[in-house]
Amino acid sequence: MDTTAALTLGAYNSYSTNAGDVVNPLYDPLPRTLVALPTIITDAKLRADLTPDLRATDKTGPMTPRTLNGITVVLKWNIYKSAADPFSIIRNEELILLRAEAEMACTGVYPSISCAGNRPAALAYINLVRARSGGLVRLTSDPGPDVTLALSGDLLLDELLYNRRYSLIWEGAHRWIDMRRYGLLAQAAPGPGR
Repeated sequence: MDTTAALTLGAYNSYSTNAGDVVNPLYDPLPRTLVALPTIITDAKLRADLTPDLRATDKTGPMTPRTLNGITVVLKWNIYKSAADPFSIIRNEELILLRAEAEMACTGVYPSISCAGNRPAALAYINLVRARSGGLVRLTSDPGPDVTLALSGDLLLDELLYNRRYSLIWEGAHRWIDMRRYGLLAQAAPGPGR
């Protein structure tokens, strides 16, 4: 982990279109089956200029509306630009967010999650990713626990989970694993802020 290095620094699975090599299975330019739900944009936090989080807009793109399995889709994934694009195994951005999570030292599952670690350090790591990757304004203070407003009961943990969602989207089952770890799968159904 290096807070001064590029967030994209990391280990990648390489692909190629050369004979005998494997192509990136997530490259779907049309798209045929790999589409993004509109909640990727509607759930995204807004930047200072009122545009969505850069991670939401950079990783998706518009497509001709189409109905698949009864769901009308208007967004495609825009992460892999060719069949030879590498797939990240782990990146500096994820390591920084993992460090933030470790600093928070959360224990328990919903509704009894307690995050009593080094919250100022966690906030600094979250802010680094929030600003550099998402283009969002840095949080000026720890929003603290709030069982009435928070998905998890702790607004800083919610912020961490939000940043993991948008930083790691389409790179694996990170969102499901994160929500399961904190007993939040039922709360993770698509909807505002989820």
